[in-house]
Amino acid sequence: MIEVTIIGTGALARNLYHTFLESDQIHLQIIGRSKEALQYFTKSSTSTDFKKAKKSDVILLAVSDSAVEECEAAVGKHKSVIAHCAGSLSLTSLTSENAGVFYPLQTYNTKSFVNFKCVPILIEAKNKKTCEVLKKLANILSIDVREIDSNKRKEAHLAAVFANNFSNYLFGISKELLSDFELPDDLLNELILQTAKNAVAFDPKSIQSGPARRNDFKTIEQHLNMIKDPNHKNRYEQLSNAIKDQYNEL
Repeated sequence: MIEVTIIGTGALARNLYHTFLESDQIHLQIIGRSKEALQYFTKSSTSTDFKKAKKSDVILLAVSDSAVEECEAAVGKHKSVIAHCAGSLSLTSLTSENAGVFYPLQTYNTKSFVNFKCVPILIEAKNKKTCEVLKKLANILSIDVREIDSNKRKEAHLAAVFANNFSNYLFGISKELLSDFELPDDLLNELILQTAKNAVAFDPKSIQSGPARRNDFKTIEQHLNMIKDPNHKNRYEQLSNAIKDQYNEL
């Protein structure tokens, strides 16, 4: 049995909570500042006292990047393994002797829960013993556990921002346009799903399509005239130019 404390009550904490509850190898505790937020975690012990984390084998800081150092300090000195879950923070952001990184490379929200089975969990640690503990915990969640240092993890996080955050922003614009044109909001669902499947199955550059790829200036101009929001118009033009520039170089 591994005693695990999750510090945090947000999207990642909730996703980890639901998955850890399914394991008979983990005894779970949740710690957070807000008593109200902790009411969500009804199937595990909860506390607002950060010092109680010391009793656990592993402390996971599932908090915002800016709160990691503060939360580690709030726990105080201890011998437990403590790991942050951030993609963009280095291992050295933690000062504990048994510090590590436990970064599940996935997107999270509070409306649906991730199946961690195939999620890459990127591990880094200050010492071999800590690394083995984090690997053991990660293997309970996923079949894809990788040791990656801080620099490589930051690079992976940057790539993930393009793959997820930026694409999601564009999906949001597409939904707005459907609403503006009074079209069904589920009209693009299959297209979005197929786009993601294609991006995984093939080299995205080799399957780029659309008016910018074809240098179809007439359609591009028509689209620009249809877009009312100046910000959306600007994004359309910038992205179209980027695509045209890329394929004109080939």
